[in-house]
Amino acid sequence: MSLCLDRAAPRTASYSLKRTQTLACCCSNMSGANIDEVETEVVEIEAKLDKLVKLCSGMIEAGKAYVSANKLFVNGIRDLSQQCKKDEMISECLEKCGESLQEIINYHMHPSF
Repeated sequence: MSLCLDRAAPRTASYSLKRTQTLACCCSNMSGANIDEVETEVVEIEAKLDKLVKLCSGMIEAGKAYVSANKLFVNGIRDLSQQCKKDEMISECLEKCGESLQEIINYHMHPSF
């Protein structure tokens, strides 16, 4: 089944015509299928696809926020390490911690499968 699912396109007469043609094509292949039932199914699928696109967009935005927060956190550890230079042990521990976190971030961002 071929459906025109271009969300950017406004619902115009040509959209309705394409949808009707698609429904007619689908229904012609089904014996005894009710066009209203098929149209309802198409509407439900469109709604679920819309929801999925919104969820995907939310995941992308959350990922961007996560990456940004990670960078800020590692930079904060590095700043604290620089501030604690007088205490060599603490400074070294913070540097190692920052490096380890950066490695983890790099691995997550660029996995080598």
